[in-house]
Amino acid sequence: MEQTTNYSRYKTLFSILAVALLIWGAFGVREVTKFPYDGSTTSADNIVTQVREGSPAATAGLKVGDHVTKIDNVPVESVAGFYERGRPAIGSTGSFTVKRGGAEQTLTFKYAEQPLGDLLVAGIGRLTGLAFLLLGLLAYLRNPTRLSTTFCALSLMLAFMLMQGPYISSPSLRRVLFAVFNIVSGWMLATLLSYAVMFPRAKAMLTSRPWLRQAIFIIAPLLGVGLALLSLFAPNISNAGSILLSVTIGLIFGGYILLAVVA
Repeated sequence: MEQTTNYSRYKTLFSILAVALLIWGAFGVREVTKFPYDGSTTSADNIVTQVREGSPAATAGLKVGDHVTKIDNVPVESVAGFYERGRPAIGSTGSFTVKRGGAEQTLTFKYAEQPLGDLLVAGIGRLTGLAFLLLGLLAYLRNPTRLSTTFCALSLMLAFMLMQGPYISSPSLRRVLFAVFNIVSGWMLATLLSYAVMFPRAKAMLTSRPWLRQAIFIIAPLLGVGLALLSLFAPNISNAGSILLSVTIGLIFGGYILLAVVA
């Protein structure tokens, strides 16, 4: 039978992290109704893929297929624009600068409140994060084994990703927070796959190939660190580079999730 004494030493650490995440999430809940709504969706290369009927974007004349070059006069052709754009106030005037038919034009609109459906989705996401946090911590505190320790660590990372936190007005701090999210995402995927190959008991491929466990915690975490470094020190990466990164991320992250499901 697995000894539990080696894993109980994380109780204080996990409890402190859980409390910190609860505070983080509580401040984030206060921000839910403050996020503005324009009703549009764009692809990684800034092509409009959806304009909701009756939304501010639709009223402004935005159309599917438009190439967005600026939002609120901030260029979006590089990742840097993602950090520079603050959160507009509900009721404030916004604008899309788009290329359509070879010509460039600016469309103005008023930011609206989030529709009830979107607010419910955001609330469900936060509740899911809270459920993971409590379930993982309780499972670990009740029986601190290697498996429950891994599950608790996974649950805390999922809670951090899902519960979200307060709005950060500083572009520099938003960039740092985004870097942290990338690092946590990499470790979360590695922990998810590690848990999958151990539950309900260690799979034969893991026991016969112990190096696999080290490999699991190298590839995805390294990608997360790499993305974090890019967000901190190379925010001017072009959209073409961003698309290439998206494909790489999709292949690696998707591969981890597929392997976890198979396991």
